[in-house]
Amino acid sequence: MKQLSKLLISTMFLFLITACGGSDREMITCKNATEDDGLRIETEVISYFVDDQLDETTFEFQYNLDNTYQPYIDQIEQGIKDDYKDIIDQKGVHLETEKKNDNQIDVTLTATFSNMDNDTKEYFDMIPLESGIEEYKKTMEEKGYTCYD
Repeated sequence: MKQLSKLLISTMFLFLITACGGSDREMITCKNATEDDGLRIETEVISYFVDDQLDETTFEFQYNLDNTYQPYIDQIEQGIKDDYKDIIDQKGVHLETEKKNDNQIDVTLTATFSNMDNDTKEYFDMIPLESGIEEYKKTMEEKGYTCYD
């Protein structure tokens, strides 16, 4: 009898998780590249929506430097970290930088909006936080990104 009760409880729990608690998570990826005076920045923004609300975004930046900037790669990497210093220790934000070689710095910034306070959310004002996925896509494309599902 105890095993039957455990089986019924497990089955009900599984039903509750799949039927009531499971929201579909939609993903959209937007890409952009800019080049100016020996510096090329390739950007990929991967965003996840739950119930048509932005939940999490990962920004992947690849900084490609020509030989003019090569001697300054450490200062450029530090400058990137300094740009985000006000938010990197906030709940819901994670930053990683990595020098791939003498001409490339990779930066990954992950923002989980459901975990952060309103002041930190304001830092990400370039993203339409309150819009659904279609409005988000439209806004990002207006900013020069190419987006796909």
